[in-house]
Amino acid sequence: MAELTLEQRVAVLEQEMAVLKHSHDGTKKRNWLSAVLGKFKGNADFAEVARVGQQMRATGRLPNDPPVLEEAS
Repeated sequence: MAELTLEQRVAVLEQEMAVLKHSHDGTKKRNWLSAVLGKFKGNADFAEVARVGQQMRATGRLPNDPPVLEEAS
């Protein structure tokens, strides 16, 4: 098989890129967040996870963590 010149290789790549761009134009990416929003509405387990998460962010601890004992100086 004969070696292609640089110009020929670039032309082939440009054609392939045009095909890829054309095939991609019709498919728009959907925002992942819009795909999951509302999926857990009314779910008691998810509500509990959210509650525990809020508590953990507020206190820096999980609800069932043992108390922190301070060392005497």
